[in-house]
Amino acid sequence: MNLADDRMSEFMANAIHARPMGHFRDYSPWALRVTCPEGMTPTRTTTKAAGYDLRALEDMSVPARGSVVVETGVAVALPSGHFGKIEGRSGLGIRHNIVAFGGVIDEDYRGTIAVKLFNFGDTDYQIQACDRVAQLIIQPYASLAVERVQSLDATARGAAGFGSSGR
Repeated sequence: MNLADDRMSEFMANAIHARPMGHFRDYSPWALRVTCPEGMTPTRTTTKAAGYDLRALEDMSVPARGSVVVETGVAVALPSGHFGKIEGRSGLGIRHNIVAFGGVIDEDYRGTIAVKLFNFGDTDYQIQACDRVAQLIIQPYASLAVERVQSLDATARGAAGFGSSGR
């Protein structure tokens, strides 16, 4: 066994035994760094909430059967190996037919976050400054090398697509 093999064995042993089974990486040392106007800092409503609430920077109206882009004034620096995902707020969707476009915020983006809202209802919806309009979900991502091949391995499902797995 050579030095590289020894180091790989040590790495694997540490990776496997670093945490008890079922325990995940401790993210507490990491922080979501943000710049934003006073009172617009993304917040989680509860300690177990997955999303950070994003708020409207100013009053506006989402027209019936239309859409608007809502500025939040928030810019983020995401932890290495993570991206942000914009998701809607369930109360807005269920009670008011307001749905957010689910955009992605790349780790290296430093501009302000804007949220596109769609109104599927028949009446205009009024947004006031500081209203919560969407959620920012932080997730890890894999950066993989792309390998072009002549064919893919066969699976039981194959190329069967939309609706192929039943109702």
